Amino acid sequence: MGQFYETFPPSLVQWLLEQKVFYIASAPLSGDGHVNVSPKGVSDKGGPFFGVIKESKSQRQLQRHVRSPDEEDRRRTAPTNDKDILIRQFWYMDLTGSGIETTSHLHEPGNGRITVMFNAFSGPPRILRIFGKGTPLEYGTPAFDEIVKSQGVTIIPGTRSIVLVDIHQVGTSCGFSMPCYEFVSFRPTLNDFFEKRVKSEREGKREDGIER
Repeated sequence: MGQFYETFPPSLVQWLLEQKVFYIASAPLSGDGHVNVSPKGVSDKGGPFFGVIKESKSQRQLQRHVRSPDEEDRRRTAPTNDKDILIRQFWYMDLTGSGIETTSHLHEPGNGRITVMFNAFSGPPRILRIFGKGTPLEYGTPAFDEIVKSQGVTIIPGTRSIVLVDIHQVGTSCGFSMPCYEFVSFRPTLNDFFEKRVKSEREGKREDGIER
């Protein structure tokens, strides 16, 4: 039934990237606060909207030992397979919306707890959860620009941040009780709204621009 991993299994990356929706859960440290759950969809514009950051196990070994430049270059260009891949980070694009609770929880000193859940709505059943600590990389900061470049992200109007999750556990479960749904289409409403806001900004109407 259920399985747990300390890092993200490379064998599940393709399945993960095929999903159209996922859920984010976070909470304040205080017991008086409530748990927040937010659905996250993707779009046919821009993207990718979420993903994992792959490392090479051999590269980690390389960092622990002193090697010659020639040997380092050979290892950097060597092809990798699943057995050589290590995945300790997940990321997703966060868009401007009516609330910003997840970000406020992640910014709370001593907090940062976050759970990401994916569910298979077609094909073999599966529920996957990523448990970790999240860091919002705000739009326009060097950290944001770096991950956009390294992951080949095409940002879209309304992009607020990219949330980087340091994984401490991944869990999978059967999902046998989950229904099957057929994907119909992406909703264009949010993209259309932000594109109009960007157009207003370019025309000098800052009051009608995007609030991040």
